Amino acid sequence: ITSVTLIGDISKIGDGAFKQCPNLKSLIIKSPVKYMGNYTFEKCTMLREAQLGDSLTTIGVKTFLGCPINSISLPTALKCIEDSAFYACTNLQEINFNNKLKRIGANVFWRCKLEKIDLPESLEEIGEYAFAEGIATTLRSTLIVPSQVKIIRKGAFKLCYFYHIQLSDGKTELTIEDGNFTKCNDSYSSSYSLYLGRNLSSNSIQFNNDSLISHIQIGKNIEIIPAHAFENCANLREAYLGEAVIEIGDYAFANCPLLNGVPFVEGSMNAVRCPLTRIGRYAFAGTGNWSLLKFPDTITTIYEGAFANCGKISTIWWPAKV
Repeated sequence: ITSVTLIGDISKIGDGAFKQCPNLKSLIIKSPVKYMGNYTFEKCTMLREAQLGDSLTTIGVKTFLGCPINSISLPTALKCIEDSAFYACTNLQEINFNNKLKRIGANVFWRCKLEKIDLPESLEEIGEYAFAEGIATTLRSTLIVPSQVKIIRKGAFKLCYFYHIQLSDGKTELTIEDGNFTKCNDSYSSSYSLYLGRNLSSNSIQFNNDSLISHIQIGKNIEIIPAHAFENCANLREAYLGEAVIEIGDYAFANCPLLNGVPFVEGSMNAVRCPLTRIGRYAFAGTGNWSLLKFPDTITTIYEGAFANCGKISTIWWPAKV
């Protein structure tokens, strides 16, 4: 078999239907196929073209594992890509997502060579190691995580290199499991910036001890910056608060020696008006590049050691209500 074209009233392709067909080069689905089973085209080592029908809602486990597909457009009805569906498709450079996709399973794009990732707004879950080693190492791009994503599972972006990561504004908490972002870029010498638009859950990693994060922008929905959130970020140079921040937790920015201050007051460069009332214990202890420290009038409490060992502070403008 060198090509497969499905026509007529076919709604499902069974497990392993075309597994290890060594000469299969082309797949065209014209039938109303809704489900593509597990291992369907696994190790079809000549399969380079796959046109999936518009009715497809699920791509099964290891469906295209090891196939030399270069690019693929996902159907408009697709809601789920199961585990390892495109695992080790080492020629896969382009994937066009639809706007109904809700789940990307584990290992789906592991060891592909994607040149960019444009995740759909509908996405809710990114599975373990989903994109691990899956982005071309010659490129560094922006990653935008949509606001509907609830969980990024362990290692989903292991060994992926981004110059900017945007966790888009949203009101629901986001859980990021181990092996994502923090130290994600360890083998790449350059830094990256972060936009944090959502609160992270209690089960989520934070970004403390990340030696490559250089700039942080806090989004409009964040009210509290958690304790230790960015502690020991050795390369952090700039941090900007969002318009809703009321509290900076204990040690939140402690021991960030290159941090060039945080503009608390509207009118400072890149500052916005925020209702900041509390700065936690040792929140900025050991930050090295403050010169002017100017507090907003909303501040009521500055806890012990908040600015300890900030030796370059030369001028302080105190708020009226402290």
